[in-house]
Amino acid sequence: MPKFSRACVALIFLMSACGGTPTTPPPLTLTTSHPPAPPPTTSTYHVSGVVTDDSGAPVAGAKVAVYPVGSGVTDGRGAYSFDFAWGVPFDVGLNVDSPDHEPFAGSFSFAGALSPDPSHNATQNVRLYRIKRITAGESTVVTIAPGDPFCGVFNDELTCRTVRVMVPASGLLVMSCDPRGDDNGGPGLNIEGYNTRIVSGDWHVTAGTEVPVRIGMWQNWPVSQSCVFTTSIARP
Repeated sequence: MPKFSRACVALIFLMSACGGTPTTPPPLTLTTSHPPAPPPTTSTYHVSGVVTDDSGAPVAGAKVAVYPVGSGVTDGRGAYSFDFAWGVPFDVGLNVDSPDHEPFAGSFSFAGALSPDPSHNATQNVRLYRIKRITAGESTVVTIAPGDPFCGVFNDELTCRTVRVMVPASGLLVMSCDPRGDDNGGPGLNIEGYNTRIVSGDWHVTAGTEVPVRIGMWQNWPVSQSCVFTTSIARP
């Protein structure tokens, strides 16, 4: 049987009395072979343009909202300008409003081939159409041009103009725009959400109201198109 010295016994006793648990080592710090990503760099972008009405006259004081940048108003020449910093090329939403004009909604891009200027400059001019009204029973020629506002039942698939139809009597608003387009693309114009489908209750109208009707061509169509927009009221 092994023999312990008094010193060993005393040491064992002191360790027990003082809770002689070994000190826990500090946690290890793990390292990775991949260095942390550098902070994203930013570039300075500049967008500018001129807002005119359908006669080509400048629209002063129009509110211009550029998303996600900010908003401002056009000057006496109808001009606007924004400078801002951003990390990567991106799509920009553009909304323009002015009294007595139909609002404009569109977008442009600083990305890829849509923005060949390496200095990140973009020019986006806007046509802001004056409000056009007819009374149900009348007709008018409507021309849609590339660069007109976006609209559409399915994710802004159309480029549109708006005609406001005054309703003299209650009934079903019946419309056509010939040459009529196809809902699946191609030439011709479409009445947003309508064409010849009048089974919906959306077009039952009340005397004294005003109905905004948007007429559009497919957004990627490269040239202007026109149609004769006709209206009438069918009595229930």
